[in-house]
Amino acid sequence: MMSERKIIMVPGPVNYEPSVLRELSTPTPSHMSLDFAKAFKKAMEKLRELLNVDGKVFILAGGGTLAMEVAAVNVLNRNSKALVVSTGVFGDRFADLLTSYGVNVVKLSCKWGEAASLDDVKALLEAEGCDALFLTHVDTSTSVLNNVKELCRVAKDMGCLTVVDGVAATGGIEENMAGWGIDVLVTASQKALGVPPGLAIIALSDDALQLLRSNDRRLPCYYASLHNWLPIVESFEQGVPAYFSTPPVNLIQALSVSLELIFEEGLKKVYERHALVGKAFREALKKIGLKLIPVSEEICAPTLTAVWYPDGVVDREFRGLLNSLGVVVAGGLGPYSERYFRIGHMGRVGFTDIVSTIAAVEIALSKCGFEVKLGEGVAAAQDLLLKAGLTPLFY
Repeated sequence: MMSERKIIMVPGPVNYEPSVLRELSTPTPSHMSLDFAKAFKKAMEKLRELLNVDGKVFILAGGGTLAMEVAAVNVLNRNSKALVVSTGVFGDRFADLLTSYGVNVVKLSCKWGEAASLDDVKALLEAEGCDALFLTHVDTSTSVLNNVKELCRVAKDMGCLTVVDGVAATGGIEENMAGWGIDVLVTASQKALGVPPGLAIIALSDDALQLLRSNDRRLPCYYASLHNWLPIVESFEQGVPAYFSTPPVNLIQALSVSLELIFEEGLKKVYERHALVGKAFREALKKIGLKLIPVSEEICAPTLTAVWYPDGVVDREFRGLLNSLGVVVAGGLGPYSERYFRIGHMGRVGFTDIVSTIAAVEIALSKCGFEVKLGEGVAAAQDLLLKAGLTPLFY
């Protein structure tokens, strides 16, 4: 009988720490209890610290797409003009979402595997007179990393609101909202934050919060209206329960636990660990003879890696073989969905996860007819990891 145990290496959901799973399994308290209010307050405080935000953090039942929508409808109106930078499927999603609400959208579509050019963004903002800049920090479809710090700085210097999709970055890559000029950052629980799917997280700078309070022409919504959620957040910040809609109690309590683990490790070490793991995977995959989707090393995300298939390798067959070996990776998205695969390495990814995944990739490619010298990729990753030192970066 085949083992049901799998190494989950998709870009979310991720593997969860035992303490997070234990928290999820506890009896659900009342959402109006003081114990839950304490956990909710702690989660918001830790998120504000993680993101270095001077405004408010909202935690709603939902996912990353809901968070994107919440961001849009609360700070824009139908007279707004937004520049959307797309480096993949989720940049396109931002554009589609805004268009559906009647917002005037200008889209900068980067070539597949390329990041946004600072000069191109600046030129479009100037030429189009945009009110806001929307972009992904890491697009989960391509694993392309945008230079959010510089792009937001340019936009803020031009008086634009900045909105960043941090879903595939938050908790694994530094995001300094106050220091980088990010007005709104959206993310979700199921990636580097290390909690199962179900939480939409929206962080607003103080500037964005003031805009929210004064935006009487905001786009129509109800559940997604942060005006309805603001008094709830402010009450929980004081440790006092309040009600608008029932929150996902166990998930928020688990988020509080997971954030505590992140801070116990230390943010610097967390980011270094993600960078090292990402580099180990890239070095291994290149040694095997594969080509990455990002066109240069500096725009490769530390949290996931997207890889082109060699000629003749069929997606369904390859990932089926991996699954039979006990490793689960993700297929592609968008126009090239059958031509590449994605490995997620965010959250608590350990040494065994890394070498097992690379070994399985080598075997699966070999069975698909691609010439592989078994062990070369594993050796490349091990060499890099051993030189970096396995402790305390690994579990």
